[in-house]
Parts: sequence; structure tokens; C-alpha cells
Amino acid sequence: DDCFHVVCRIENVYFSSGQYSRRFLNGENRRDETAAYCRNWIADTLQGAERGAFVRLISVRVFEALGLDTTPLVQAREAYKRRQEQKRREQEEKEAEERRAREEQHQRLLDEQKQKFLDGERITGGMFLEITGRDGFDIHIRTKGTFNRHVRGIDRNGTVSYRKIKGHRTPDFTGCHKAVGDYLAFITTRKGK
Repeated sequence: DDCFHVVCRIENVYFSSGQYSRRFLNGENRRDETAAYCRNWIADTLQGAERGAFVRLISVRVFEALGLDTTPLVQAREAYKRRQEQKRREQEEKEAEERRAREEQHQRLLDEQKQKFLDGERITGGMFLEITGRDGFDIHIRTKGTFNRHVRGIDRNGTVSYRKIKGHRTPDFTGCHKAVGDYLAFITTRKGK
């Protein structure tokens, strides 16, 4: 499908007013509408600027070449930029607020899961890792891998429910048991301070 650039001529100034497909221009009355657009271009551009529509830089340059006043167009461009900047700031504030709300909700979830763990209920291995990471307790990297890959649930007594992968040996959970005991000791010493 070919495209045609429509070139408008006002006095001795030529400029492209856009490109249109052959299919669009073959439509009923489209050629007449395009010709009328070129004839009424100055009035349409000024009306668009008054409405607050975006004014392209080529329109400002054409007005300059014709010797017309570009002040309304430049002001419309600046106002449009200010509105866009305001929208962008509002969007950023909204996203930051949503991020804060998600983070607060996640922290509440971690607090609830930590309390469940301390009450002796079972929590997932991933949740245990998040809780210990938030509290500043370091776990060996291999033990973290075991928690992530195999442990489905763990409680404060060190009871592990795990996922057995067919064809693989049962994993060694001594690091997980040690991590639970060390974490409980870490919490009690931190509370004592």
C-alpha cells in the first residue's frame, strides 16, 4: 500500500502536512477534504492552538516563514508541555503511592508469617528466607538454595516438609535445621538488647 506525502503551499512556502495511504485518499471525498485542509491550514492551526492541542514545530516554522505572529503557537506548545509534565508527575506520584502500599502490605504479610512461625505454625521456605533477610540474619548460600528448591514448609521446631524430586536423593536438611535454630537464637539476643 503506497503512501503519499501531502505538500501544502501557502503563498511561496511549501511544507509537508503528513502522509496518507492510497486507500485513505481513494475514499469518498477524501481528496477534497485534504485540499480544504491545506486551504484552511492557518485558521485550523490557530484554532487547534486555542483548544490546547499539540502544535508541531513545523507549524511554528511555517508561520515564521509566512511572517505571521508565532506567539500563540509557541504559548500553546509550552502550555501543552506543562500539562504533559503535570500528568507525568501525577502518574509518578500515583505509582510511588501504589509501590508504598504494596511494600506496606508485603511487610504486614512478613510480620504475620513471622508471628505464625514463632507460634509454631508452618511457613514456606521462601517466606522464611524473606523474613530472615529482612531481619538481617545471614544464611549460607547453599542452605538458601535448599530452602528455595526443596523446602515446602518449615516450623520453629525445624520440622521440614519437602518436595522429593524423582530420581534424585533426599536432600540434606541439616543446614536448614541449623538455620532455624540460629535464627531463633538471633531473635532472642536481639530482643534482649
